[in-house]
Amino acid sequence: MVARDPGRNGSGEVNEHIDLGAYLLGGLAPAEHAAFEAHLAGCQQCQQEAKQFGAIGPRLRALDEATAHALLMERPAQQTAEHGQAPPERTLDGLRARRRRRRIVKGAGLAAAVAASVALGLGLSPVLFPAQAPATDASYEVRGGTGAQVDLGLKAKAWGTEVHFDGRDLPTDGQLSLWVLDAAGSAEQAGAWLATTTGTTQMTGAVPVMLNDISVIQLRDAGSAVLAEVPLGRQGAS
Repeated sequence: MVARDPGRNGSGEVNEHIDLGAYLLGGLAPAEHAAFEAHLAGCQQCQQEAKQFGAIGPRLRALDEATAHALLMERPAQQTAEHGQAPPERTLDGLRARRRRRRIVKGAGLAAAVAASVALGLGLSPVLFPAQAPATDASYEVRGGTGAQVDLGLKAKAWGTEVHFDGRDLPTDGQLSLWVLDAAGSAEQAGAWLATTTGTTQMTGAVPVMLNDISVIQLRDAGSAVLAEVPLGRQGAS
């Protein structure tokens, strides 16, 4: 995906508020992401704002298209009512209405980004980021003893299991990894990454283990210490 450059004003300086919104929504290119991480490391105000708004992105990605569309339509409808204007009549046929909705809602990801601009009070144009994760066959949420909060979405595939990881309050330095263990105790790594300064990470990985054979999923640090553990007892799934 090619993202716009919302955080550059032509001078080469970081536009903190614009870049923060794009950073939290995943709309920065790799070079921009690295530049903003460097800025974030030395800016206490941005660190506080990132921590305050860090949970908004995952919640917005959970919006379905209908909800996102409603968020987009709500404010124009309210503004029309405030000015005493009657709402326009729906004179378009079903086909044109669907086409108009497709132009407005370019997928749930774009709608969520628009909603995020409103929620963050930025008043900016929407920032593009990858579309929301596909529907999963099982989902889990756990907070580890270290304070790390982990949301997992698992999707059964013919070749194994697709794993969607969403972590918050994670360690802010070092390397982290996600491991999937089967009933026999064999472990497969679903992904590994360097910690971020905000303590948040979204990652999609895969393992050659069938969903029904998974017994536990672990978040580990570089020393293989378990930071959070998700036993796959079906009572915890949704």
